[in-house]
Amino acid sequence: MRLLCSPKNAVLSASPTEARWFARILRALIDHYRIPPDELDAQTANAWYSTRGCATARMSANDTREWLQNLRQFRSARLPLLERCESRLRSPQPGRSASLPLTRAEASELVTALNDHRLALAAQHDIGETEMGSSLEQWLDLPRPKHQALADIHLLAHLVEQLLHCIAPEAADWPRAAT
Repeated sequence: MRLLCSPKNAVLSASPTEARWFARILRALIDHYRIPPDELDAQTANAWYSTRGCATARMSANDTREWLQNLRQFRSARLPLLERCESRLRSPQPGRSASLPLTRAEASELVTALNDHRLALAAQHDIGETEMGSSLEQWLDLPRPKHQALADIHLLAHLVEQLLHCIAPEAADWPRAAT
């Protein structure tokens, strides 16, 4: 995938194979965003809608419920963007790369959504720091679903970094600036 940036927008281009992969990721994210928090699998619900902070802040049950509803609304607001992106990636011209134009605001929302998906994948497959830092050779010893989840997490991290370099270069360089 390649990302071309201008001061006002970004255009992501993807080969047919990359487009299918990314469309699959977006479809999974869209499907998860549509599920109410109390109906999500426990791992994703804990990653996206943890109430530990609410408990620490001693929020009432009503305030916690309202907070969860607001979080869901924020995620649901991204659905039109994600559906448009998925549609563009699923139906490129035959034999041509898919092209996905994004405003800076859309690119920022996409970064947030992709990080949501990365969190959900890590939670669903019980992926911790040890696996995140492991080498490709070590991945091969993992069960296939965990191996695939790690690959998706790392590929999405690369895409997020590219998007950040485009929309907020100062944010994209923070890990290097801290060392």
